[in-house]
Amino acid sequence: MELVAEKQGNAVVIKVKGRMDALTSPDFEKKCLSWLERESKLAVDFGELEFLSSFGIRTILVIAREFKAVGGHICFCRVTGMVKNVFILSELHNKFDFYGSLEEALGQF
Repeated sequence: MELVAEKQGNAVVIKVKGRMDALTSPDFEKKCLSWLERESKLAVDFGELEFLSSFGIRTILVIAREFKAVGGHICFCRVTGMVKNVFILSELHNKFDFYGSLEEALGQF
């Protein structure tokens, strides 16, 4: 999995590419939580994420809880295909904000 994080406007954008599973999810969690020390708004771009396991979902829930605890907000954009199906099957598609593009996601902050 490849992760690229950068500050854009009043939020942090993390672009994820590849697979998020038991081996790679800890890197994603560490990267997201490292930004929490400075920023409370996180937009995650899953446009190039090919696979999301149940461990990845667990990691997303941990990160969301941490952001919420400090009054922060996390949203997702460009979620398609198998990754979108995982969110739907796990019934998390109604618990998070999803946007079709990164620009839409950043606009909601």
